[in-house]
Amino acid sequence: MISVKVNKITSEATNICSFELIPVNHVLLPSASPGAHIDVHIDHDIVRQYSLINGPNEDHHYVIAVQKELQSRGGSKAMHDSISEGDIITISEPRNNFHLVEDAEHYTLLAGGIGITPILSMARHLSAKASKFTLHYCCQSSSRMAFKNLISESNFSDCSFFHYDDGSEDQLLDLHQFLGNRPDGGHLYLCGPQGFMKAIEAASQQAWPAGTVHMEYFSVDEKAISGNTSSFQIKLAHSGEIFSVPEDRSIVEVLAENNIQIPTSCEQGVCGTCLVGVIDGEPDHRDVFLSEKAKKRCNKLTPCVSRSKTPLLVIDL
Repeated sequence: MISVKVNKITSEATNICSFELIPVNHVLLPSASPGAHIDVHIDHDIVRQYSLINGPNEDHHYVIAVQKELQSRGGSKAMHDSISEGDIITISEPRNNFHLVEDAEHYTLLAGGIGITPILSMARHLSAKASKFTLHYCCQSSSRMAFKNLISESNFSDCSFFHYDDGSEDQLLDLHQFLGNRPDGGHLYLCGPQGFMKAIEAASQQAWPAGTVHMEYFSVDEKAISGNTSSFQIKLAHSGEIFSVPEDRSIVEVLAENNIQIPTSCEQGVCGTCLVGVIDGEPDHRDVFLSEKAKKRCNKLTPCVSRSKTPLLVIDL
């Protein structure tokens, strides 16, 4: 874990603030690859992941952006209301579940709302390497668009485009037309709200083959989590212990009640912190961390949200 000082808090857009974090002991911070995130320990009970917007060779500080959610589970509200400049907080080293493919011929970057954070980091790294890319940033309105000035004044402003839901027709992004033609050797990166992600995923299916579309979700579909929550049993392969998981409890909760702790963070099936191996049984995957290919292998599961399709699930604990 790393102790950092909140050096500066800046209002970037409606309900969005950026937080500049600097090392307490004036040492260099671990380097971060484009698309990386850090865990922020807001208090003893709340840990949240936030993407870094850092460009290359920025080991003197980290910069994250947090959107205050109306339906906050505590993280974004605490960051906005309880964290002040000068505070010392604890973070993890950077981790990356959203890697850039090396040496693609072209990169298409699509961001929706606060999804600009990992996408901006990618743009800054790609620009430094003189890679070919375009950045398209979609938002409800100009007032909700974070880092617009930073992008407009950057050395990649000529390949960056802004799209507002409340703007004129000529600047709206027609996803089916835009994604209907894939640049030669192109890879597509997208991050944003659920509806935005699903629309892009649907529009890109024909022209963009498997392995060329890369996504990072900030949250999982609540309907996917809550649907068909039948009870089942969980067996620990190492000890042989068996526990019943009722309809209204998660695997993580049941194990914690029996003094078996699994590290968790997002508790939404997004970050992969709680990932465990599956020995036998068929998981009911409800996360957005594992790829569809990984889910079909049925050998791993996120116990914070996922369940079981079989009466008994044996996990590697």
